Amino acid sequence: MKTLRTIIADDSEPQLNAICRELKMFCPQVNIVAKTLTLDDTALAIKTYDPELLLLDVEFHYDETSFNLIEQCRSEGDIRFQLIFMSGHAREKNYATLAADYSALQCLQKPIDPQKLKEAVLKAEAWFAYQEVKGQQEAIKIYNQQVELMTKLLKTKDFRQPFFVRSVRSQWINLDPKEVLYLESDGKQTIFYLTDKRQVVGMELIGFYEFLSENYSFLRVHQSYIVNLDNMSLFHSQENYVRMSDGKVISPSRQGATLLRERFSQQYAPLPKTTD
Repeated sequence: MKTLRTIIADDSEPQLNAICRELKMFCPQVNIVAKTLTLDDTALAIKTYDPELLLLDVEFHYDETSFNLIEQCRSEGDIRFQLIFMSGHAREKNYATLAADYSALQCLQKPIDPQKLKEAVLKAEAWFAYQEVKGQQEAIKIYNQQVELMTKLLKTKDFRQPFFVRSVRSQWINLDPKEVLYLESDGKQTIFYLTDKRQVVGMELIGFYEFLSENYSFLRVHQSYIVNLDNMSLFHSQENYVRMSDGKVISPSRQGATLLRERFSQQYAPLPKTTD
């Protein structure tokens, strides 16, 4: 077990103390070296303590966000610590959470579930093991690409960018949405089927990847399938099946079929009549 030098940053002192208590209770690998209530103090603590893990609230006072701090850190060089963001906003349409998921970073919802906190810290710890396999510089390079993607998404909200998938052996794989045919759940993991016949195994359950639906081309048509409509060759609405461009036939659920019909009716709706 690796000990992680850790900074906790939250603009609410009660929240800050609660998170520290939970970390001490459930995450013995965490060594808290600083607790901060402002972004300026957090920036100073980063320079002072050279942390390996930063738990960072998304929203701070005076309309500041933690992403101001992240951009400042990136302007000074590569980020070499793991980030766990914390957000008090609902997960649905929370762009900080969506951008974190899309980038294979971590964003926990408040109040923080102790089990999810424990899992998040274990993932952060695994990144340092990944450095030993991939090489420190290469691992840091990939991580900074993930952070860059997250900040870009928060500015543009354009979810057509290549995204990151946490795969086996704690690897982070970058995939272009256009490469993806469909995602299939095996009950424990999610398999990405790609246009070049490759398969990538994602370590999360398929529901985690519903952030892909922020890209209009993706739709969850069944509890076990998310499809890329751009790589679908046929939708037979009467017999209720879709055929993907690789020949795979998928039977959507009742709700999935309804969503498909709605999507196609929106996409191919007749043009309104015009008058001279």
